[in-house]
Amino acid sequence: TSIVSGAVAERMSIDAYLLNVMLTSGIIYPVVSCWIWNERGWLHFGNINATLDGVIDCAGCSAVHITGGMVALIGCYYVGPRVGRFRRIVNNNNNNDGNGDGTSNQKIECVQFPMNNHPLRVIGVFILWLGWYSFNGSSAFSTSGAQKSIIVNHSLMTTTISAASCGVFSMLLHQWFINEDRNSASDERRFDLDSTLNGILAGLVSITAGCNVVDGWASLIVGIIGAFVWVVTKKIILLYEIDDVVDAIPIHAGCGIWGLLVPTFFANPKLIEISYKTTSTTNKVAGIFFGGNGKLLGAAILCIIAIIAWTTALCVPLYFVVETRKFLRVSKTEQVDDILDERHHDGYLTPIDYSLTGTGVAGDNNIYYDSNNGRKLDPNFVQKWLSNQEIKDSIDKSTLLALAYTKGVEGENIMGILSLFDRCSGGNQVVSGPDFHSLLSALRDDFKPNNTNTNTNTNTNSSNNCTSFFPGLGNSGGSNLNLPVTKTSLASESAL
Repeated sequence: TSIVSGAVAERMSIDAYLLNVMLTSGIIYPVVSCWIWNERGWLHFGNINATLDGVIDCAGCSAVHITGGMVALIGCYYVGPRVGRFRRIVNNNNNNDGNGDGTSNQKIECVQFPMNNHPLRVIGVFILWLGWYSFNGSSAFSTSGAQKSIIVNHSLMTTTISAASCGVFSMLLHQWFINEDRNSASDERRFDLDSTLNGILAGLVSITAGCNVVDGWASLIVGIIGAFVWVVTKKIILLYEIDDVVDAIPIHAGCGIWGLLVPTFFANPKLIEISYKTTSTTNKVAGIFFGGNGKLLGAAILCIIAIIAWTTALCVPLYFVVETRKFLRVSKTEQVDDILDERHHDGYLTPIDYSLTGTGVAGDNNIYYDSNNGRKLDPNFVQKWLSNQEIKDSIDKSTLLALAYTKGVEGENIMGILSLFDRCSGGNQVVSGPDFHSLLSALRDDFKPNNTNTNTNTNTNSSNNCTSFFPGLGNSGGSNLNLPVTKTSLASESAL
């Protein structure tokens, strides 16, 4: 279900997604996994009654990746693309219409959405890579006989080689052939982080089924071919205007199918014998390149067809009903204004960062921007987010800076705010209690360049860093400050 969530992100409603989760986790996945891994499953390798000797799938190319990728494909088809993902360019020149009948000719352009957070993406991929050692290694451990340590170590080696080779080759493939962000003036070719990370995941998926039965040299080839598979699959689904946010379909469905086919070509009979406690040489159960009779290939193809038919038969009616009931997709306004998390989950996807050199609040109409990614924020959400700090009777540094920007504070006075916060907080992450309300009061009424508050300030010396607005600032720690307590309501601030 997490495969599906990434593919349909930013436009599927939470209610529709929960229905999808129940269907996938409750019916679709358990049935497919029984086919493959149950000892009496009709595709279980090792079942003497299995069709065509069954399929070799060590860690889940079929039950996990192909199944999840197909559910994601059907979901993306029904929910449609994100707003602005595909743009139609109309050529109204009747003399050069391309159709020969004077009608307009349309060209569909795919708009590239930039990645939101590079560090989190890299961390996420490496966490997945680490986790893959667990499911590939533990799956190999559960199937092997007395020589478990040999097979587990072998599985970890092939997993590493496939992931690394696919990641590097995907990066090179994007740089030399499909660099969509290339500067036409300088013909600059850039290494692309997104394709590298997705390539690593594609390599991991590609080796999942055969990690315990393919040789090290074969895993290198598996990763390289996996790079081609996910890139080509991505291009194909874009031609049909299917919007997959995280490339889950090409990585999991495309490379899942390739991964299930890997043992049919590269399975070493000696490794099969060690892994599955069977004498593979007597019945020629091996990859085609090792003299196999082709039954593994036939079983794999049959498995792929069965999974596609099963997921389609269950998912299409579900999405059809949900679409008919008009709750499959969130509104266009929620997508365009980036308020999905605030509207549906009472939160926000990423912390709002008003950096010292960032935009903060731009223009005269209270247009708020997140300097993390430049996205426009919903003013109602900004008001609610800032007001929530007072409800908690505390304030952190980024929120204090946000308020300062709304009041037009800049330059040296920003540094003064930071200095005040550090001294009032006593080294903590927040300022709370009376000091919190005093900070807000000073910011609302008094925090102006080279200005002195005669009502609350007993210190007659002015200061460019605005510390003179706070009597007793020389004391240590926020709790020792003898500051006037004036609780303000951020929700009523005119600037918000």
